[in-house]
Amino acid sequence: MLLYGTISAQYTTIVEFTGDGEGNAIGGLYSDGTFLYGVTPWGGGGLGCIYKYALDGSGYTLLRNLSYSDGGRCNSSLISDGTYLYGTGTDGNGSIFKIKKDGTSFQTFFCFTGTTTGRIPQGSLLLVGNFLYGMASSGGANNSGTIFKIGKDGTGFVNLYNFSGIDGKNPNGGLVSDGIFLYGMTMNGGANDIGVLFRIKLDGTQYSKFLDFDTINGMNPYGSLIIDGGYLYGMTKFGGSNGSNGGTIFKIKTDGTGFVKIYNLTGENGGGFFPHSSLFTDGLFLFGTTTGGPGPMLCGTVFRIKKDGTEYFVMHGFGMDGNMPHGPVISDGSYLYGTTTYGNYNVGCGLGGSGVVYKLNMSVGIEETIFSNDVEVFPNPTEGSFQIENIKENSLIEVFNILGIKIFEKRITHGESIDIFSQPNGLYYLRIRNGEVIYYKTILKE
Repeated sequence: MLLYGTISAQYTTIVEFTGDGEGNAIGGLYSDGTFLYGVTPWGGGGLGCIYKYALDGSGYTLLRNLSYSDGGRCNSSLISDGTYLYGTGTDGNGSIFKIKKDGTSFQTFFCFTGTTTGRIPQGSLLLVGNFLYGMASSGGANNSGTIFKIGKDGTGFVNLYNFSGIDGKNPNGGLVSDGIFLYGMTMNGGANDIGVLFRIKLDGTQYSKFLDFDTINGMNPYGSLIIDGGYLYGMTKFGGSNGSNGGTIFKIKTDGTGFVKIYNLTGENGGGFFPHSSLFTDGLFLFGTTTGGPGPMLCGTVFRIKKDGTEYFVMHGFGMDGNMPHGPVISDGSYLYGTTTYGNYNVGCGLGGSGVVYKLNMSVGIEETIFSNDVEVFPNPTEGSFQIENIKENSLIEVFNILGIKIFEKRITHGESIDIFSQPNGLYYLRIRNGEVIYYKTILKE
């Protein structure tokens, strides 16, 4: 079932990039609860820049113009351990850098070399403990890409795995982890040379190819997977049944069984197609972006769909207010935040004009969600523990990070403490459920 609505009053363009000064955004955003942090692959010092804005779009700060010596051209989102921001550049063979959130202490601490390490990391990094994990889209022993890890201080680089082709080739996204395995996708390779889905242990052992993508279930995944409730969710850029070829949305269990294609992205009736990024979940819905559709402008969408594949809804269609979002959305519990690669349709959809940072009300099109004004959550901000008061008995408490990964779930009564000490500092959001969704709350750990 396709639902479609143009509810522009719920959409706000909070930043418009200037092109030469800031560039065009391809990756997504990172938020610490106060600021949005992002990168551009062009403009700035020639190879893009690192920037931050307040959530309302005020307080723009240019943290750094990236030069050739920095290894710029950043196509992915930043991540953070609370002190430093970490990212990858694609110039030359590619690089890994870090910078403090105030713009100081920038360091390019690793440069890829090609055959030994891989080259051109396209996806975002993943922080597990004191190590950063990621993938290079080419290079390695077979020139098909690699999986790697490196310490946050730039030491201890390990090439965990060399793709060879039949087991995957040219990963274009990042990795996710359940603490035991890393999960990811490649854009090419596999039995049909249109991508695979895999898992591998954190130490680089037990590589297993779960799935060879095909024309019906989806082709050429560009983004990353997300984990929720024992399932992996993701998208492919092309493929789908009935000759749609606009991409698919799917889920599969973390043990590699139970693959289900939950939606064909066809572009029909105002829908979107050609997704180029990752999904985000609040535990009930999946949220994502497409670079194509809706209508004659074909400049992309933000959409929402239930995890069972029902109630697909176009929350916003781009055109005059930005176009072609290549990055994922993040959330503060009330709004989605994201970027578009290009600007006003009239300037040139996909050909010219700089991108935007936008926010979009998550409740667009939802009329029956029940919110309670009596729930109390304190302290917030927290150093790692908080309490919830005035909730119904046996309520389900869920806490998600900004990537939509559930990091806490428990049924509790009022007055019980929630512990997220093991999680890095940053923005989280809380959902309280008792039959229906009754409360959302943003939590800041600092």
